[in-house]
Amino acid sequence: MWPSISGRDPCFPAWPDVLQLNAFDQGLRSAVVETLSGIAGLCDGVRCDMAMLLMNPIFERTWGSRAGTCPDTDYWPEELPDLDLLAFYRQLLETLRRVDLLDGSWQLCDRTGWPDNPGYLNLVSWCWRNGDTRRLTVVNLSDAPVQGRLKIPWDDQKGDVCHLRDVLTGAVYERHGDELCGEGLYVDLPAWGFHFLEWL
Repeated sequence: MWPSISGRDPCFPAWPDVLQLNAFDQGLRSAVVETLSGIAGLCDGVRCDMAMLLMNPIFERTWGSRAGTCPDTDYWPEELPDLDLLAFYRQLLETLRRVDLLDGSWQLCDRTGWPDNPGYLNLVSWCWRNGDTRRLTVVNLSDAPVQGRLKIPWDDQKGDVCHLRDVLTGAVYERHGDELCGEGLYVDLPAWGFHFLEWL
């Protein structure tokens, strides 16, 4: 058991309001994995300020023999997030690199539903356009399935057949432009579901 020690960066004085835990202690590492796994069930990520201070070389340099034997594995690789989530964000970032979403114009999409099904109020959606290049995102911000319609503000689609591809799943949807410009794009999303659509 460590005595009460203030946390510190090796290049600066200690922080008097921060208690230092032993990052080499396997019990602490197991508890952190359990805690982060619980948080991961509630959100996509956790911000860890000064996270580099727990890396083995830095922790050993800061605390020396007081920390005990340096583990074979580094601190954060043991605490890595869900690999499926990591793969999702890598795919999302790669998708975002393919088109310059800073150019063009973004617009919030209105959503509608039915008197006996107010779940559509849990949908948020934006559309983006730059010339003939178009994108639409929609997210269900609830823990229940949701259906609704999204008002697409592009009247030039009337009379066309539109093909929309979800850039994250590869699924392609065929929709009539008259429907998109009229009633709106119908979506049926599971709990916390989403689409990131591009017009082909």
